[in-house]
Amino acid sequence: MLFSTSRPPILFSTFFLWGYINLVHAQETLSSVDIHHHDSIDLSFFQMERLHYESKRKEILNRKNSEPLIPSNIDDITMRQRDVLEKIYNEFELSFWIQEELHECNWRGVVCEPPTMTNGTTNNTSDQWFVEKLHLAQLGLSSTIPSEIGLLSNLVDLDLFSNNLVGSIPSEFGNLSNLEILWLGRNKLTASIPSQLGQLHRLEKLYLFTNDLSGTIPAELGTLHDIQSLSLTNNNLNGTIPADIGLLIGLKELSVGGNSISGSIPSETGRLRNLTALRLDRNNLNGTLPSELGMLTRTTLLKLWNNDLSGPLPSEIGNLVKLRSMMLDGNRFTGTIPITYGSFSELFALYLNNSNLEGPIPSELGLLNSLDTMHLDNNVLTGTIPFELENPPLHTLHISENKLTGDMRHMCHVPIFCYDTNELTGDDIFCKAERAFARGEVLGIQLRPSEALAQILSTFLLLMEDLL
Repeated sequence: MLFSTSRPPILFSTFFLWGYINLVHAQETLSSVDIHHHDSIDLSFFQMERLHYESKRKEILNRKNSEPLIPSNIDDITMRQRDVLEKIYNEFELSFWIQEELHECNWRGVVCEPPTMTNGTTNNTSDQWFVEKLHLAQLGLSSTIPSEIGLLSNLVDLDLFSNNLVGSIPSEFGNLSNLEILWLGRNKLTASIPSQLGQLHRLEKLYLFTNDLSGTIPAELGTLHDIQSLSLTNNNLNGTIPADIGLLIGLKELSVGGNSISGSIPSETGRLRNLTALRLDRNNLNGTLPSELGMLTRTTLLKLWNNDLSGPLPSEIGNLVKLRSMMLDGNRFTGTIPITYGSFSELFALYLNNSNLEGPIPSELGLLNSLDTMHLDNNVLTGTIPFELENPPLHTLHISENKLTGDMRHMCHVPIFCYDTNELTGDDIFCKAERAFARGEVLGIQLRPSEALAQILSTFLLLMEDLL
């Protein structure tokens, strides 16, 4: 008889009923999510930024032309601004938005501001109203971008996000000396990034992600001293990361993932002390990780997966105590996992799989009290699984395809525990049962009740067969 007196059969019968009830309840109250995918963990960074713009965009686009924001008897300084907007709207096939009887500042998608007087107040009675914002996102626009937009010299915010725009980014955008925010992401733009964008010295946010842009990252972008967010992800960019990127000391988000960038990560990146997110994943980066990355102490997201990085993991990265997600998988590192990586007190997800790492799993990883997901599979790790790994609230632990030995039963409580192709012991019926019931509690949100019941019944029958 394999059941010990400390684990009577009645206990498993109780667990069986309890597990099924919890599964049904979870299925009814929670929606299915996959928090373990690289992009799912990273999703909130983009969503929070875009949420603000969506509320503003809807307000501007839904404006009723019968309720003008500016009296219709106010004239332009010149006719150029109105002519420019007409040209832009015609090229975008939005001519039906042009209202001849209204001032152009009342057209949908347009926001104007009066000039500021010498005492700092605005002159609401002035006839000098300027286009400050142009919000034409998510309208299915499929033309090229009119170069005339470069004539709107007072433009502060240009939002053409998520259309089907083609062609190149007009070099005339370099004339928008007051521009602070430029949304061109999720279009079909081609050609290279114009170096003239480096003239936008007030620019704070530049979003060019998910296009078909090619060529290199212009070194001129290193002159954007006010830039906070720079996103070039998912294009066809090549060349290297300019060392001048280290001049952008106000930068909070640098995203260059999903391109064909090669060369090493510049050590100058360590100067970006305000950086909270560094995304360089899915490129052809090589060389070693610069120890200077350990100076990015405000960083919460580090994505370097699927490159060709080599050499040892810098122990200095352990200084990034605010990290929530670290994804270094899919590289060719050498050496061991530094014990300093046990200092990530806020770390939620750790990906070091497929990275050629060797040596033992540091017991210091047991100090990661916020850790939910850890992937260490497909390395050359040796030794035993540290008992300290019982401490983190792990939901997912992947250690397959290593050379680990010893008992694994202290990790049976982890719902998703992948450990095949090792030399571990202790994978008995009790361990299988414990994992099954743990999955029933957590993974029930991804199973129909019938599937959940089948899973628990299968485990229950195995237990009964072993008992008899």
